[in-house]
Amino acid sequence: MILKNGTIIDSDGVRDADVHIEDGRIANVGNAEGGEDEVYDADGGYVVPGMIDCHVHLVSECLPTNRHGDDRMRWYRTAENMRDSIEGGVTTVRDLNAPDSCVIDAGRAVEDGTVPGPGVVACGQGICCTGGHFSGSCREADGAAEVRKAVREQIERGAKVIKLMATSSAYSSTEGAQEMTRDEIEAAVEGASMKGVPVAAHAEGKEGIVAAAEAGVDSVEHCKYADEEAARALADNDAFWVPTLKASRMSLSHPDRVSEEKLEKAKNVVERQKEVVRLFEEHGVRVAAGSDAGTSYNYHGENTEELELMSQYGMDEDGVLEAATANAAELLGIEDEVGYVREGYAADLLVLDGNPLEDAANWKERKLVVNGGEVVA
Repeated sequence: MILKNGTIIDSDGVRDADVHIEDGRIANVGNAEGGEDEVYDADGGYVVPGMIDCHVHLVSECLPTNRHGDDRMRWYRTAENMRDSIEGGVTTVRDLNAPDSCVIDAGRAVEDGTVPGPGVVACGQGICCTGGHFSGSCREADGAAEVRKAVREQIERGAKVIKLMATSSAYSSTEGAQEMTRDEIEAAVEGASMKGVPVAAHAEGKEGIVAAAEAGVDSVEHCKYADEEAARALADNDAFWVPTLKASRMSLSHPDRVSEEKLEKAKNVVERQKEVVRLFEEHGVRVAAGSDAGTSYNYHGENTEELELMSQYGMDEDGVLEAATANAAELLGIEDEVGYVREGYAADLLVLDGNPLEDAANWKERKLVVNGGEVVA
């Protein structure tokens, strides 16, 4: 397959070139002749890497009643959500909590061609303290030794990342208070690093953010109540921030279906997140895109709306592009495979109608989605 008459945009820069695809990979970027290859005329469109979403929940039905889908329908729902994701321009996802090995197995099914979907980097079960955030679907563990064991269990299942619930939810009565101790977080990082597996930490409040960053996690998710100290902790420890701005905005979009208490908290969180974007940019915190798709009314396949929000909250379009491609690939440890339009890389590509460097909303205007060299939408 050859993509012609398009402008390539990635973190390497902007250039006019054809993209020649063979056996699911980019064979050449330059001038390509048709021959017997299928030729797609981009007609002045923009060829970009597929979005990498670093925070999703594929088992979820996206409703407040059953966010992480701990029921018998989760297998089928996961397959449907993967299909919606890939058709929505998301070519790789990092899944950060499922009640068992469901999503790990789904990733294997994508790899061997059994079902369509994005590449999946899954944690299996998240790890929380007894009664902690999402204790119903997470692996509960208390104390450093038990946390190490829980980490090893997930890696044995096939987890490619470890997820820790370092704090409560911003919407709980404790509003993001720290729930895992520094010793427990450090034990998780130590156990995962011995196997070369990265660690992500759910952290909403300042104390948990700082503890997670200083303990050496690779990314901190959400950071809704971050302050200057939290920003410095992420920057000094080279941890990525995964913003998940869309989750709170979706609650505001359905005021008739959300409790008054949650609605008020969501309004406050949205304003806080705008400040956090400014604060983290000021301190040079690196950002990797993540939508938290699977939370209430935050549907799979609509993930690129997160990129538009990142821009609306103050990030420039170059930073949004980098967060959704190069940075996200680096966080997932697959920067030699995806995230760029380069020779030898997987042919996970989008053709957009408009220039994403002019308006991040153009990520939603897709002419074509190519995954592993196959046209999927």
